[in-house]
Amino acid sequence: MQSKNSDTIRGIGLAFAATLSVALFIIPWKMATDHSSVEDMVFILILCAAGFNVISQIFMSGIKSLIKKPNPTEIGLSLALAALTIGGNVGSAKAAVYLSSAMVVTLMRVEIIVVAVLAFILMGEKIGKVFWLGIMLAGVGLIAVLIKVGLNSRANVMIRDER
Repeated sequence: MQSKNSDTIRGIGLAFAATLSVALFIIPWKMATDHSSVEDMVFILILCAAGFNVISQIFMSGIKSLIKKPNPTEIGLSLALAALTIGGNVGSAKAAVYLSSAMVVTLMRVEIIVVAVLAFILMGEKIGKVFWLGIMLAGVGLIAVLIKVGLNSRANVMIRDER
């Protein structure tokens, strides 16, 4: 059995890998939306993601793992998570049409605050003082960015790519 410390290190590594994946995703995504509609791109993205998920499931657990009958809870949760995923993808894709890639990613990282607060409220997760401080700093940073965009008479230059 692995130690809690190695699990934590593995979790941190996977979180950073996910962050890198998103960072490497957003710029080609923005470039692709210049050549196709956002709706078409999201549809293609979801189809590709489904295909890759099936392939990775077969690779990790074998083909028999795809054949087992899911229970109603798994089906309900899967449908809810799929709807949230599609909503997030459509929202970020449409935002990338109007904002710079950097601004979209910055605004999307508000999820840090939302996830922490919801985990605290809904799941009773313990959040230390340092993490609350980080949430407050992130909130102040977000407010500063939004105020700067709102007050800047040249905000379109800052937030919108030249087309």
